Amino acid sequence: MPLLSDVLQALPSIGTGSEFITRFGKPYSQGHLNGDTFDDVKRAIWKQQDVCHPSNLTDNLPSDTELFLYYFPDRREAMNPTTGTLQIVLDENDRIVGWTYSRTMQRDENNFRMRRNS
Repeated sequence: MPLLSDVLQALPSIGTGSEFITRFGKPYSQGHLNGDTFDDVKRAIWKQQDVCHPSNLTDNLPSDTELFLYYFPDRREAMNPTTGTLQIVLDENDRIVGWTYSRTMQRDENNFRMRRNS
């Protein structure tokens, strides 16, 4: 399974969610932002907890934006590894408009490996 660093390097050249799945496999889960609960406070918390690309990604997302979620456990830890997430953000036409990943993995992207979705 790929390292987070490999996925982040490839992302700018991948145009759609379908292409991402073809290259990296199905997401662990997928869904839509909940328009009823996704307010400015939640946007600020998300931006604080995740590295966003582009940096203003969470500022203007429509409430029904689709997300793919992938888990990345730390490959150096066998028992109860630290695990971060990568979220691929898609528009209504399946185009990737950005991505976010857990700040716990920032500057350590070579040590987190994608968990296979069974």
